[in-house]
Amino acid sequence: MAELRRPRPQAFQMEVWLLDASGPIKRTIEVPARLRVRQLHSVLQLAMGWRNYHLYEFRWGPYFISESPDGELYVDEHPDLVLDARQETLGRLGLGKDSLLTYLYDFGDNWVHAIRVTQAIYQPIPRPRVIAGEGPCPPEDVGGIGGYEQFLEAWADPEHEEHDQMVEWATGWYTPGAFDVAAADLRVAKKFPGKRASGEATP
Repeated sequence: MAELRRPRPQAFQMEVWLLDASGPIKRTIEVPARLRVRQLHSVLQLAMGWRNYHLYEFRWGPYFISESPDGELYVDEHPDLVLDARQETLGRLGLGKDSLLTYLYDFGDNWVHAIRVTQAIYQPIPRPRVIAGEGPCPPEDVGGIGGYEQFLEAWADPEHEEHDQMVEWATGWYTPGAFDVAAADLRVAKKFPGKRASGEATP
């Protein structure tokens, strides 16, 4: 009797947390398994609210998955463990329910995100989606978690000596209060408008 092949997931639901923040900053997304890791980076940028100003790196088991702005791989001291984010798809990584990855954005501010696959989906989805979330994204270049905590203190206190400076600097790219799921999903939809997410069409 022929061995039955186990179906492969067509998509994944993922929960993404920004680690070490004093309040919860997390997003729940759904992404096609055919998505390339570079494209997952784009989805995370849009879902979180980052501006894609800096380098990034994923960790999956012993592997580093990344690239640099000139299109070359970002290679650290373990070049044999570095995978190309432009080539690897989520499906090829062999993800399943409860798989854990980390996503590092900005090697200076060091924003570390934990990603957990909460559901393997066995039917195709037309595009990546943002389906839930909470907490505002920190401003770019605020100085990491420590700088963000100082920023929040100054932002919240009109008597703080740096309040006016912080408000002027961050207004327009920092949105306090409840996370707007619809706005985040619209950002993703504009980048991935239901087209097949592969190759370099939607980096």
